Amino acid sequence: MKKLLFLIAISVIIFFGSCKESINDPVGHEEGSRNYVWTVDTLGDTRTNQLWGMSYNDVYALDPEPYKYGKLWHFDGLNWINKPFYSPYQAQSFFGTSPTNIWFVSRFEHSVWLYNGIESKMHTDIKMEDFPEVIIIDMYGNAPWNVYGVGRAERHSPQSVTLGVIIHYDGLKWNYLDIPILEANFTNVYIDEYNGVIIQGYNRLSWTKTIWYYENNNIREIGSNDGSYNVAILKNGTIASSKKKVYSLDKGNLKEILDFNGIESSINGIWGRTTNDFFVIVNNGIAHYNGTDLKVIYPLSNTSVLDAIIFDKEVVFLVFDEVKRNTLIISGKLKE
Repeated sequence: MKKLLFLIAISVIIFFGSCKESINDPVGHEEGSRNYVWTVDTLGDTRTNQLWGMSYNDVYALDPEPYKYGKLWHFDGLNWINKPFYSPYQAQSFFGTSPTNIWFVSRFEHSVWLYNGIESKMHTDIKMEDFPEVIIIDMYGNAPWNVYGVGRAERHSPQSVTLGVIIHYDGLKWNYLDIPILEANFTNVYIDEYNGVIIQGYNRLSWTKTIWYYENNNIREIGSNDGSYNVAILKNGTIASSKKKVYSLDKGNLKEILDFNGIESSINGIWGRTTNDFFVIVNNGIAHYNGTDLKVIYPLSNTSVLDAIIFDKEVVFLVFDEVKRNTLIISGKLKE
């Protein structure tokens, strides 16, 4: 999923030998500009559902099929290239802190794996005592020593129960965080260096879509309804959307800032740079808010937008064509 703030914070890797672009480079365009040139690439019939990258010239997507030899797609700014690499079954959630340090999780084999740019190996077994199934759904970090994973642990006897779980990598090892027992499915995690750790998922007692705020081994609910929540980490804060409204998040508190009650559909995804320059998915395509109005800038039909990643002058959307059964990469570059 994932997630602009990482592109800022990961610049610390420069001190460890990385020479990747920083999102803090001078902005060469007017904030909120819609002057994009669009291109479309086809990856074919894949199960790819997530993007990660540090710059527009270094974007990755993971296709977990076929069994044992998935495909790690890489975009170098010109072409998408894939190569088979050894992977566990159902390795669908992944997140990197550099091109030679990409974490991914097996939903089937209950383990965290690490790809070093050449090969992948199992790093940590994440089984829990009394819980035969531990499934990590999403990962996110803002430094090589601060990466989180969230998901669920399922126990089928003597009483069926599903608990939300959080794992954390501190630079040396992965550990489970000691949080209060919560019957939930955690599905997404984000880190805002000013607002802490934000988690999305389902409350299994009420079966409502929920946002939680995690801090110092405590977790509390900050929003819940029968719609869906989407979260975007921006340069100037964190926002969340639900139905047709957009909220700011401040230390775990939601505050309504925009109401797009004139649009036909609810918002189904949100990504952006600032509160005056962000993108949402509506029923007829990719829409953009420029601080004044919300406008569809790339029409879509019979598609599902699975993920997106926003850079300083480029945007990349991962889209599945429901008719042709193809995975598409729709990229936009701002004109100079």
